[in-house]
Amino acid sequence: MKLVRFLYNGLIFNGTLSGDEVKEGSGGKARVLPLSLIKLIAPAQPSKIVSVGLNYRDHARELGMAVPAEPVIFIKPSTSVIGPGDVITYPRSAGRLDYEAELGVVIKARARNVPAARAMD
Repeated sequence: MKLVRFLYNGLIFNGTLSGDEVKEGSGGKARVLPLSLIKLIAPAQPSKIVSVGLNYRDHARELGMAVPAEPVIFIKPSTSVIGPGDVITYPRSAGRLDYEAELGVVIKARARNVPAARAMD
């Protein structure tokens, strides 16, 4: 089961994807739609994207750069998030285009001094 956001009849819904069906809603009011009738969209709409660059030695070496003493922080616009199958656009002047896997973290509540035993809470 995968959590998804999708467009259906011009509206955005959240649901779960299982095989070639998407279930919107829950309980007795759940609606099941075939994947062919909906458009999957980006799974989230972040308000900000904060990234850490050169955060592992192999990548720094690959680029011929020294591993920084402190984290290299940069931001990306929220419009850089795209959905499955969306077109990736980049400037014609780009000499090299790399791919990466990224990890997204959603923090659901304010937290401070959380003991390791409660970190997943």
